[in-house]
Amino acid sequence: MATNINVFKDESSIYVFQKQDELDNIYKRYLLDNSVFKSKEDLEVMRKKLLQMKKRKHWPSFLLRPNYVGRMNKYSFTAKLPYIEGQTLDQYIETHNLDLRTISMFIKRLENDILSEKDFVFPDIATSANIMIRDMDALSYMIIDPDDVQFDYQTSRCISGLVKPLYCSDEQQIQGIDKCFNSDGTLNKQLDIRSMYALFYYMMDSWDYFYPVFCGRDKLSDYEEILVKSNIPENSSLYEKSMITLDEVKDNQRIGDSLLELVEDGYELTPVIRGQRRKLVKR
Repeated sequence: MATNINVFKDESSIYVFQKQDELDNIYKRYLLDNSVFKSKEDLEVMRKKLLQMKKRKHWPSFLLRPNYVGRMNKYSFTAKLPYIEGQTLDQYIETHNLDLRTISMFIKRLENDILSEKDFVFPDIATSANIMIRDMDALSYMIIDPDDVQFDYQTSRCISGLVKPLYCSDEQQIQGIDKCFNSDGTLNKQLDIRSMYALFYYMMDSWDYFYPVFCGRDKLSDYEEILVKSNIPENSSLYEKSMITLDEVKDNQRIGDSLLELVEDGYELTPVIRGQRRKLVKR
């Protein structure tokens, strides 16, 4: 690669870079590898999905999409997307002391935007590096990685590890995940609501996720323990709705209003230990 580029990601399947003489765009090269894209056919499926993104008439205003998709060569193809200024959500959390009201307003705005797009499912939105914060005061953000969005006949390759534990076989029980799938194996909006809970608990306490990243919790009491440690009031709608996301039958319910209820009741976040671990306290 030439020296006049800025490299953002260099992995076996993805190479993301920016040309220094073209700062309005970012390039994403998809590479044949032994994990994500195991064959040229896998690459072609991804390429066709990006082409469908580019030409689709309606596209969510908060979701990035490619403005150019290159030809396939022997081992790769390259797409070009607009470059978005800002900080990723994980970077923003590290550099700002967010209060409960700010987090609640952000989650509610994101939830409203996501759920208003009935024809889209966002399985990887609970990944903090995929959310670019442009202005938190104005609740301005952009989803910068559209690869795994489900729309039309285009399905998803993966679900965020904050929402569905990684490396769990189909035989293992994952609390509340079945209702997030349709009978044909595609994803539905129940997953999007679950993602909002995953994001909130990550923003509040990035040390102990509500849904385990790896298989481990197998009893509802394990999840109740997480809520107790975070000091979520047992009589709050947030507590009740959080547990509903683990139910196999009951539909998930929006989180936004429940967060604002706690703000109005005088709750705030306070550090537990060094780093981002925090819990609720009543002022």
